[in-house]
Amino acid sequence: MSNKINIGLFGLGCVGRGVYSNIQKFYSDQINIKKICIKHPGKHTDINSELLTTDASEVLEDSSIDLVIELIDNGAEATALIAQSLRSGKDVISANKAAIANSLRFFIDLQNQTGKTLLYEGAVAGAVPVIRLLESHYANEKITGLEGIVNGSTNYLLSKLRLDKLTFDDALAQAQSNGFAESDPSLDIDGWDAGYKLIILAAHAFGDTLSIEEVQRTTFSEFLEQAPDLSKPWKCIAKVNNEGENLELSIDFKEEPIASQFTSVEYELNAIKVHSAIAGTNMLYGSGAGANATASAVLSDLFQWKKGFRYDYSKFYQRKEYLKKLQGIPA
Repeated sequence: MSNKINIGLFGLGCVGRGVYSNIQKFYSDQINIKKICIKHPGKHTDINSELLTTDASEVLEDSSIDLVIELIDNGAEATALIAQSLRSGKDVISANKAAIANSLRFFIDLQNQTGKTLLYEGAVAGAVPVIRLLESHYANEKITGLEGIVNGSTNYLLSKLRLDKLTFDDALAQAQSNGFAESDPSLDIDGWDAGYKLIILAAHAFGDTLSIEEVQRTTFSEFLEQAPDLSKPWKCIAKVNNEGENLELSIDFKEEPIASQFTSVEYELNAIKVHSAIAGTNMLYGSGAGANATASAVLSDLFQWKKGFRYDYSKFYQRKEYLKKLQGIPA
């Protein structure tokens, strides 16, 4: 009897390809890709056509498939697919930050209703395991602040402009060809991508779920309109300010001091500082963009899922109890 994990994969874009190729290269003895659901099978002539389908039900209704891995671009479609998968009795791994950020409360409730698990480490900071750290190490420690470089594309652009003296258009073209920028570059350069990631981080660090409209964003165009000195170490910083009952989320460009830890974070790398009551400040640093970085996070989720790991959302429930007390509602 095989002990392989049978998975159904949705999407064969940059990240989907990264997951597929790394499974074939490193884990073919442990993971069996049973079906791959995509919109245009004809584009993928190098993959066995028997694996490919355009019919989601071939994954969702297959009782032999243990786990769904959702890696499509469209946030609304990903949200519907995740929900359908959970309701079909499938656990899910996703890397879609828009779907998770926009529907996190809904997904928390749906996991409780179905008893199924949704993991999404790959939705934030690529291979940097920040969500799992917040869920485990900081589960019961008060976090006082959080900030970081969470969009590898804008960081790549800033490094290319400063260190390699490229034009913005040439730097963006390189970022896209390397798989660091989204297929729609406005998601990166207008701060949407970083905003979604910051919403997810804030939920796991502080227990509150905000909308993307509540995130203060400075776009790359607005930054360049200020005619900044691009020889200086500018960084796009995502930040959560925790002021009592209210969180303030912002995406803004900041000239970092030479001695700043963020100054040395170049190109597609990410870095996140977590400020907490006991530990003080810790910084996580590593590969934040590209097929392999996100594939690493997705596959790490898979092996954690195999061990029975799921998010406790402890900060979410702690905040609910805190707000009840403020309102005088009995626990």
